[in-house]
Order: sequence, then structure tokens, then C-alpha cells
Amino acid sequence: MKKLIIVFSLIAGSVVGQTTITRLPEKTLTFEQLMEWSETSDKLINTFNGKDHVDSVLFYLNEYRAQLGLKSLTIDDSLTKMALMQSTYCADVLKLTHKYKSQSFKMSEWDRHGAKAEIISEVEINALYIFDKTISFSPIYQFKSSYSHDLIMKHTDYTKCGIALVLSPKDNNTYFTTIVFK
Repeated sequence: MKKLIIVFSLIAGSVVGQTTITRLPEKTLTFEQLMEWSETSDKLINTFNGKDHVDSVLFYLNEYRAQLGLKSLTIDDSLTKMALMQSTYCADVLKLTHKYKSQSFKMSEWDRHGAKAEIISEVEINALYIFDKTISFSPIYQFKSSYSHDLIMKHTDYTKCGIALVLSPKDNNTYFTTIVFK
């Protein structure tokens, strides 16, 4: 039986304020691996529910902080609502941005809830298999590779956070993760 060999060279990974481009070395997939990749991506897209991944994102974030000798963060419901608001906006406009449709409303919410920082990532589901990442780990991986986002994640004064992951209705292969800190 002949094997179909396909060579991939992908570009993926962005974070607001700084773009990180990761070029995968040529990775050869057999036809069977290509089909598995396609099926895995389709399954993740069809079953995506951001709420299912919040605890795992928090786990990876706190694992990273623990490695640095920092205290764990806890989930705050009001910060989670703010993170959901931002992730939903990014998913709706299919754009990685800190801006919001009503910037004055966003800033009043920040003041009211004492928010100090937010970090946002954009991930393509079909790239997870190729880069051997998970839905929950991929945003943390991106944030760690961005100097400014990494500083926010390891800020010693932060004790609480809100996390939201939202799949874009415009491109169901792309999801946005926002973490808001205080």
C-alpha cells in the first residue's frame, strides 16, 4: 500500500501587543495521521464549550506560578464576567484586541471590580494537533512566550483572576481566551 505523505509548514500564535510567530519545522504526516488530525480538529470544534476548559487553564496558570514560587490565583466571578465580555467581543469581531465596543463601559467595569490587567490569546483549533497542544494549555503557552504577558501572569500582587474561552461564530476554528487579574 502506498502512503500519501503531506508536508506541513504552519504559522500560528498571536498575542495582543506582540505577535509571536512560530514556524513549525516541516512535519511529515501519513495519510492516516492527516485523517486523525482532521477528525480530532472537527471533534474539538463541534464539542467546544469554553466553560469546560476554565479549570484547566487555571490549573496550568497556577502550575506555572508555583514553579516560580508564587501563590495560586483563585477564580473571581466578577472578573470572569469581564473576561467573558472581552473574549466574546474578540470572537464576534474575529480580532485580537483589548478594545471593546463601548470602551467607557469596559473601563467603568474595571474600576468597579478593581481589575488591574488582562491578557488575551487567539488560537486555531486545527493547529493544536500539529503543535501537540491542548485547548487549555495553548493560551498559557502563548502568554509565556510574550514578555509583557508573562510579566502579568507572574505579578506577585495578583490573587484573583477571571478566565473565559469563546469560540468565534465567524470562524469556528478560532477561539479567544481572556484572563483578567486583580
